[in-house]
Amino acid sequence: RNLDENATSYASGPVACEKAKATLRSPTLRDLQMDNASGIRVVLPLPNGGFLTAGSDKFMRFWHPHRYEYSYCMCGPSRKDLSSYYYSKKIYNGISVVEEEARNPDVASGKQKGSNACHEDCILDLALIDSQDRIILSCSRDGIVKGWK
Repeated sequence: RNLDENATSYASGPVACEKAKATLRSPTLRDLQMDNASGIRVVLPLPNGGFLTAGSDKFMRFWHPHRYEYSYCMCGPSRKDLSSYYYSKKIYNGISVVEEEARNPDVASGKQKGSNACHEDCILDLALIDSQDRIILSCSRDGIVKGWK
């Protein structure tokens, strides 16, 4: 006998077996995809020594290797309560780390070069077309490829 979902009565037979299988099944790929989780999926080194990152949070960021105050968010989903990003350098166990902090518009002192042209799904890859115009390509899980100057 198996306890049903509401834990108020016992059930047996094929229906109970199917419920048990549903709760004990292995997670599917869709179950494992974390739409709202933050995580870097791609790092693109740039000729100037800086690099771009992108990932699950749908943001593209430029990181300056020597001057953290020049780092910025290139694009990402807009949030009315958080409109600016501030970058600061901290040292943990002797290792320099640059951290990003989202701030409310009234206390923000960082800069954001965001736009409404951001991806609507997780960014999976970045590529640099090193031509005269230097175009960066980004692609997302929904199959959209965008070019950035």
